[in-house]
Amino acid sequence: MKAWQMLAVTGAVTTLLAGCSRHQTLRVAPGEVSTGVLTVDSLSATRTALLRADNAGSSEVRIYMKQPGMQPKFIARAMPGDVKTTILDPNLFPTSAMSFEIRSADGTSMRTLGPFTIYKNQTVDLVIPADISQARATVRMSTP
Repeated sequence: MKAWQMLAVTGAVTTLLAGCSRHQTLRVAPGEVSTGVLTVDSLSATRTALLRADNAGSSEVRIYMKQPGMQPKFIARAMPGDVKTTILDPNLFPTSAMSFEIRSADGTSMRTLGPFTIYKNQTVDLVIPADISQARATVRMSTP
């Protein structure tokens, strides 16, 4: 095989491999959130903000996001003893006025935390004890 043919074959194989390799991109529509059991890599974490909810209580809670001029928007549900990470809409960040509302599933108690200043590559850690009125939140960098 001639040198130029070898170069052409090598280029074609490289292009084929590059096209077939899996490349995952975080795509969330504006105003929407992605929920569920997620494995968040450091690259995705730098492109948006994360919400990590640790429900240490004995009942289900629902978490809503609030911003000035917006109705509260449901973003996550945490079962008793559950720790859940939710990827938030990257188009919302940076923001200086985001609050989180924690509601019991039966509607008997509620707590609003915030407002917080949140940037991309940050995680909001919500710790929810059995008494929702004692819930607390901190904002930290998502990756070292």
